[in-house]
Amino acid sequence: FGTLAAPDPFVTGSGVYNATINNNTLVSLRTGAKSGFEPNQPPGTRVQVQLVSQTSATDYWVFAFNVQADWFGPGSLGLDFNVAIGYAAHFDSVTQEFTMVGYISQGTLTFAQAASIDGAPVSGTFSGVVIEPF
Repeated sequence: FGTLAAPDPFVTGSGVYNATINNNTLVSLRTGAKSGFEPNQPPGTRVQVQLVSQTSATDYWVFAFNVQADWFGPGSLGLDFNVAIGYAAHFDSVTQEFTMVGYISQGTLTFAQAASIDGAPVSGTFSGVVIEPF
């Protein structure tokens, strides 16, 4: 926790995932992660966890989850657009284009470890369906 502002998610954390978007299975070359308080919300109110995956020399996928800070801890949360919100995005490093693909819904976000203390480990799993268009 406390790594959200770090420039390189491949240094701050790691991850594994299985995803199919638009009938295309994403195959990760490397996956990183970071987490911290959401900077675009009132201080200390929401936490963001990001899983960043490089799928080719120029393509990156981001799976991000915003969670109400009071609910951020070990356990499961429904992706309900209130307590926990998930979304998927794509970044093309050639065109520098960042595209919001859709919300992640109909699923859960489960933390095995989670605390909003700098340096605390954050680990867990998620499942859901990407609802397009964004």
